[in-house]
Amino acid sequence: MTETLPYVEQYGLQSEETYPYTWLKTLPVVITPPKSLPELTTTFRFQQKIESALLEAVAEVGPVSVAINAAYISSYASGVFEEAEYSPEDLDHGVLVIGYGT
Repeated sequence: MTETLPYVEQYGLQSEETYPYTWLKTLPVVITPPKSLPELTTTFRFQQKIESALLEAVAEVGPVSVAINAAYISSYASGVFEEAEYSPEDLDHGVLVIGYGT
């Protein structure tokens, strides 16, 4: 995500319509300017795991991109996810938090 967010800030997002997923062994892929998609307006980094800060950001700013260790959720089925302890080096997957609560 360290490289992804600056890329999105510079080039914007693509829709499935303008940039469909196709598996190719060859590059480069030509990117066309997006048509009326959300813009990345703010970036900031949480220095600690503070749940209330994440909740406040989602409520006041909107969707928040977070990094997780995907190995811990590979067997997740339902309910509230309680993560195990991890180090920042273990973060290997980006997800988008769009809301919270029930």
